[in-house]
Amino acid sequence: MGHFPMYYEIEQSIYSGRIWLLFAIFATFTTDTTALLVGKTIGRHALAPRISPNKTWEGSISGIIASVLFSIVFCYMSQNPGYLWQITALGATVGVVSQLGDLTESKIKRTFNVKNTGGLLPGHGGLLDRLDSLLWSIPITYYLILTIF
Repeated sequence: MGHFPMYYEIEQSIYSGRIWLLFAIFATFTTDTTALLVGKTIGRHALAPRISPNKTWEGSISGIIASVLFSIVFCYMSQNPGYLWQITALGATVGVVSQLGDLTESKIKRTFNVKNTGGLLPGHGGLLDRLDSLLWSIPITYYLILTIF
């Protein structure tokens, strides 16, 4: 999470660091929410049954697609269609790596035979379960922004 303040140092880009940070957070949450909803409603094929038995391929793919669609909308709403491919690729990357963060946290919980990572958010598996996707998406998005833009 140490990358959060680093976003505020981004200056030579099409957006301010604050906007990029919001992009990364919203793309991550879009991925997570869509993957959960689609996975629960039409998901049939387990993605990683030994690590996280409730995650499905259908949910995962829909999460990536949703992040790409979010990126396209973001690009046009921010009036930067000239960067459509770069921002869309960034959204696709967030869609993939945010799910890797989620699976990594699930693997850690399975390894240590822990159901919840805390009791702060009852019914949600703990605070880390709400933030696990950001643990990968925030740093990777930050370095891609520095590289691409």
